[in-house]
Amino acid sequence: MSPYFLAAVVAAFPHSAAVGVPWQATVGVRAVVADGPSTLRATGTPLRRGGYRVTFRFPQPGTWRVRTAGGKGLGVVRVDVRRDPLLVDPFAIAVDADGALLVGQRDTGPLLRLAGGRARVAARGVGVFHVAPSGYVAASDGAVYRLAGSAFERVTPTLDANAVAADGAGNIYVTIYDGFVKRIAPGGAVKTLASGLEHPHSLALGDGVLYVADTEARRLRRIDLATGAMTAFGGDVGIVVALAVAPDGTVWSVDVPRDGAGGGVMRTTRDGITGRVSTLRDANGIAVAPGGAVYVNRWQAKRIDRLDVRTGRLEPIARG
Repeated sequence: MSPYFLAAVVAAFPHSAAVGVPWQATVGVRAVVADGPSTLRATGTPLRRGGYRVTFRFPQPGTWRVRTAGGKGLGVVRVDVRRDPLLVDPFAIAVDADGALLVGQRDTGPLLRLAGGRARVAARGVGVFHVAPSGYVAASDGAVYRLAGSAFERVTPTLDANAVAADGAGNIYVTIYDGFVKRIAPGGAVKTLASGLEHPHSLALGDGVLYVADTEARRLRRIDLATGAMTAFGGDVGIVVALAVAPDGTVWSVDVPRDGAGGGVMRTTRDGITGRVSTLRDANGIAVAPGGAVYVNRWQAKRIDRLDVRTGRLEPIARG
């Protein structure tokens, strides 16, 4: 192989790719293998000046090592999901009963439904601070809306709500930044369930229980909806801005950094044992699917990842 061609090999070997998009490289051998989450093989097309042009379509994100059929390494390709033009300001996530991700966008962009790696517009018209699995949202105007078909339907007056949950009986629960948790009955009656909290930012329903992020107190609170009793739950969870309850009763939460410490995903078991699963400086949202899969929103990076709960590693699902 000529020195010229050796230089061309280096120049024509892209080290990044997107899932499903043709990736091409110029190499000096005909048969090439890519090893990553699976193993791919390609046969190169001869070039007039020598060497071969090989093409792969990587089916999964991850690190792929490209080598000759004989085992000689040619380079590493880092494969990501494709950019989605609809994902411009992802701020809050939830998983609905069908397993699709609902993605609320705070300042710019519609509410999205993400399934099969593809985002579609669910509704337009309001900025979203928080979205619940039931399709209710706490909007940037302080009111609560629900997803009705392909539109938002306003269901409360302005409450300064920054998070919302709804039960099967039609009750709506909201956190209010000034320190309250309130319940709005189907007929519109409002009842205060808790006060004196330190800037609560999120809440989620469990089995007859409402879990609340008492953010500046660095604690989770547990409200028994039958008795109204509120107790502390778990240990120090950091400055929590989002939480979700798994089918097995595990409470997943996301805290943000403060004074250079913290930030990432925490897990509190149903027995109240709290531990950090992943350290992430830019995480601000979390959701749990009916099957137990955990998803993390990273607002500044405009990314949504699936969390491997055993290793703490992230697998990209969508990015803007």
